[in-house]
Amino acid sequence: MNMEFSGKRELFFIIKFFIIFFALQFLILALPLAPVRDFIAGTEGNALGMAVDGNRIFFGERGFEVTNSCTGLVSGAILAAVIFPLKKPGLKKKLAMAISGALVLFLLNFPRIWLVLAIARNYGAGLAELLHEITWITTALLVLLVWYFAAKKIAKIKNFAELL
Repeated sequence: MNMEFSGKRELFFIIKFFIIFFALQFLILALPLAPVRDFIAGTEGNALGMAVDGNRIFFGERGFEVTNSCTGLVSGAILAAVIFPLKKPGLKKKLAMAISGALVLFLLNFPRIWLVLAIARNYGAGLAELLHEITWITTALLVLLVWYFAAKKIAKIKNFAELL
């Protein structure tokens, strides 16, 4: 009995996704992003009237640290990892999608962080940590959902399998 695996394209997509994502995640964690972290912390802390020291934002005795993973770049990495393994569209369109999408995600990260910090200041760190996790997961899911529909529209296809 010859049983051939029929999900080869899907498997290769998943493998490429994880290779791209982990490579970008490594870069995000390894790059010296202190100016970006400090800018985000300063912008958010000042907007809420909270004390800021570098990449740390304080409320009372507690503080939050803006790390490389808090910059919105991880969401951009997820987006790039789902864009580049696809056959369509062409490389120029993929680059445009990835760069414009990452920029939008970077900017959308500001209200997310503001909300988490506002909740921390007004309702405590525990609720803020929970909200931080929930908003990160929903952002990642939103990235995948928007990508799915946008990729089909940009590539001008009806069946998503054509992209794999």
